[in-house]
Amino acid sequence: MATERTKTTIREFIDFIAQNEQAGERYELINGEIVEMAPVGYPHSKTTIRLIRILGDYVEAGNYGEISTELGTFDQDNDKNLFAPDVAFYRAERFPEPEGFLNILPDWVIEVVSPSDAHNKAARIDAKIKQYQAARIPLLWYIYPNRREIDVYRPDTPMQTYKVGDTISAADVLPGFSIEVKTIFR
Repeated sequence: MATERTKTTIREFIDFIAQNEQAGERYELINGEIVEMAPVGYPHSKTTIRLIRILGDYVEAGNYGEISTELGTFDQDNDKNLFAPDVAFYRAERFPEPEGFLNILPDWVIEVVSPSDAHNKAARIDAKIKQYQAARIPLLWYIYPNRREIDVYRPDTPMQTYKVGDTISAADVLPGFSIEVKTIFR
């Protein structure tokens, strides 16, 4: 008879992080499983930095909210996920000026896919997308630097793929914001 493995809670995960913070590894909690995050390569880093610059300037100019990178964030109603998105946007009226991890989910999550994740898509990417969708994140971008494509997810809407030559909008969560896909991959 098979036994189900006990899922890690957010409190247990935070304790785990505190005990292992000197080791230098990075982790997320996805559906109660502790997932180690591998170091990123140059395309991932370059894309993330470009997005932070572009979004940071736009958000600051309009006083729309806050941009973060790899900030631990969780939903108080689900103690099995503590995400650390590559880039996240929080509307100003929702951002609590926290200390430590945020106990609210972002309005917009951007994940930049590393080749190691793309090769293990079902285990790494699909599982995380499923959890983001279950959390009803209003806007989710999965960026593939090597393919130069962006998969966009919104609740109750089929996934859309954008390529170089397309313009992509996030105006539903960040007023007036749109960008040409090629700008992200320069």
